[in-house]
Amino acid sequence: MELIHARLVRTTTCANGCKCDYTICGDKDPSSPPEVMGPVADAMTGTTVDFTVISDCGHFSAYEHPEAVAEALRQLVRRIQ
Repeated sequence: MELIHARLVRTTTCANGCKCDYTICGDKDPSSPPEVMGPVADAMTGTTVDFTVISDCGHFSAYEHPEAVAEALRQLVRRIQ
C-alpha cells in the first residue's frame, strides 16, 4: 500500500497471481479529487486498475457513502475471482 494525496491506493495479489489495483475517491474531495487520482490510476503499470469516483462525496468516502464504497469493492472482488 502507498499513500498518494492522502488516499489509499491498494495493490492486491490474487490467488491466481494477478495484480489488481484500486483507488476510490469522492468527486468533491478537496485534497485528492478525481482530477488528481485519475492520472495516478492511469500511471499504474503492470496491473489492472479499478478507479471509482463516488458522487456527492468528499474525502471520507467510506464514512460518507459506505454502500457506494462497498459496491465498488464487491465489483473488484467479482472481477478478480
